[in-house]
Amino acid sequence: RIANLSLLNTDWYISQLRDLEPTVPMRMSDAELSRLGLRPWKKQKVTVKVPHNVAMEAQKEFKEKFSFINIDLPEKITFEVKPAMNTRYGPVIRTQDMMILNIIAANRWKRPIYFAVTVPQKNMLSGLSKYMRMDGLVLKLVPYKNWRISPTNIRKNLMEVYQYRGLDDPDVYYNGNILALLQNYRSAYIQLAEYYVRQNDNESLKEILKMMDKNIRPDVIPWKSKYLSMIKDAFYVVTDSSYIDTIFANVKTEKDLQLLGEHLLRLRDFKSAAKILEEAYQSNPRDAKSLGLLINAYNLSGNREKAVKPLEEWLVSYPNDKNARKILESIKSENEN
Repeated sequence: RIANLSLLNTDWYISQLRDLEPTVPMRMSDAELSRLGLRPWKKQKVTVKVPHNVAMEAQKEFKEKFSFINIDLPEKITFEVKPAMNTRYGPVIRTQDMMILNIIAANRWKRPIYFAVTVPQKNMLSGLSKYMRMDGLVLKLVPYKNWRISPTNIRKNLMEVYQYRGLDDPDVYYNGNILALLQNYRSAYIQLAEYYVRQNDNESLKEILKMMDKNIRPDVIPWKSKYLSMIKDAFYVVTDSSYIDTIFANVKTEKDLQLLGEHLLRLRDFKSAAKILEEAYQSNPRDAKSLGLLINAYNLSGNREKAVKPLEEWLVSYPNDKNARKILESIKSENEN
């Protein structure tokens, strides 16, 4: 059953969700329906119990894909709910906020609860997001913190369920709003691609990148997010280090190179990150962030001694930088030993 969060502020809509099939679990009497409105609210923690069988099923599903992370069976989820707005009478929450809490408590994990990825953060309960897992274009409420994605569900949705009619046709017109919304599909691909990087599964990574560009052609649906586009480039570098030459031909700004280098560090491709960040540093040797990222890349890639030259150059311009001098002395001491 789809529930419209904005309409969850109205008595007639809540009544329909409660009474018309398929009904939505809630604890709401007719008398309570007649007294809906803003409620005084102070920041507080909310706790929802997790039945043992639900916890067991969730733990089994989690371990199938993330066996390297140990998790305990949760007995409850706890999240902080802040006031949604301030009024002249004090902080309050809206009816829709109370209804989300009501439905979650009444449901008792019997049916899955999802939020669309397009739901604005202001319409989400503050604190609940850490219990949201991406399954594609929806976020599922789960009993574990920071269970960011379900690789199985995202892959099935992207490869078998979603239909991409027209996204490969340059003759179809898409306005700005549609182009922005379509980036959500790419975001799901990116999340799955990052999972494959973590698993060292380059074949699946290549496959999913190929399917992304096939189903959502960049020449038809341009990348609207530089952040996502840079992550995509980082994935291509992970699968083929020679792609760096393409990046150097197309990426011109120091900031973009920094961003790409940061992504590669996060993906643990330290050698490629160092190569990208060398270019960023050389384009502006006086940028502290470029220097810091480059030193970090050298350190993580096992080439700490390569940091000597850029550090010495930096100290010529900034002789009072105690931290840079300390790092340089540490490296030289290691080399002498």
